[in-house]
Amino acid sequence: MRLRSQTRASQRVDSCVAAQDMHKPALGWPSLPAELRIMTLNELKGLVSPHEKKTLASLAIVSKEWRPFFEPLLWQTLTFRPSVSGSGFRGFHRHIKRRGHLVRKVALHVRIDEPFYQPCHEADPDVVRMDLERFTADLRSFSSYLADWPGDTSTTGIALELGVISQNDAQHGVPSRDGRNRRHHCHCMMRPDETQHHPRNLGLLSTYSIRKVLIVNALSVSPTLRPNLSYYTMDDISRWFPRAEPL
Repeated sequence: MRLRSQTRASQRVDSCVAAQDMHKPALGWPSLPAELRIMTLNELKGLVSPHEKKTLASLAIVSKEWRPFFEPLLWQTLTFRPSVSGSGFRGFHRHIKRRGHLVRKVALHVRIDEPFYQPCHEADPDVVRMDLERFTADLRSFSSYLADWPGDTSTTGIALELGVISQNDAQHGVPSRDGRNRRHHCHCMMRPDETQHHPRNLGLLSTYSIRKVLIVNALSVSPTLRPNLSYYTMDDISRWFPRAEPL
């Protein structure tokens, strides 16, 4: 009986403490006026680069109040490197279904083994062919995912960037006399005699084997990749994305 009395007394004390805590003024961040909190979050958002994914992810999960400020930046650009990540495009549909309305740009970075500054007559044709096959396989797979972009998102169009995986830009240019890198204008991702062996004849890039991607309304090719694509390859890529501006 005495134990029950002690238990009831303890519960009454806990209730009183909880009631007192409810009437205590908020301290720290919650105590700031809403206008000041919004201004602070906007200032902080401007200090974080969209490329700082880990920082943005950490800020987005601080609270529900912080999420709308940092989650859009986190998903603004999606970058895929299937040749090195090993995961391909795993999770693409799941992410797009939930956050596709936040995406403004997708980037596909491919791996090229033949040095960009290598003159075409010195390039290893087997390596060049492997580069083209890898590039084509990655682009075909990626395009099939983009073609399935859900129509129920509020995104009216996204930009697509094609780039190259590289350790540093110094690998992609030939040093000139003034020490600056100049780019070789030789298209290395093609056969040495393109008039007889251009990529269309190799059967690697063709319009009949890929669905048109309508969600892409802007297309760009990085300066490190473009010199390695032939005219025929560029023409086929443009056909895959009919809403994008001509390359």
